[in-house]
Amino acid sequence: MSQANIPNISPNISITREDAINLLLSSIALEELGLSHI
Repeated sequence: MSQANIPNISPNISITREDAINLLLSSIALEELGLSHI
C-alpha cells in the first residue's frame, strides 16, 4: 500500500450572511418535513 497523494486543498468556505440564513431555514424546513411523517 503506497501513500496516497493528497492534493493541497485549502478548506476555506466563504458564505455570505444571506446564504447562512437560507441554509438554516432550509434545514429547519427539512427537519419539520421529516418529523411530520411520524
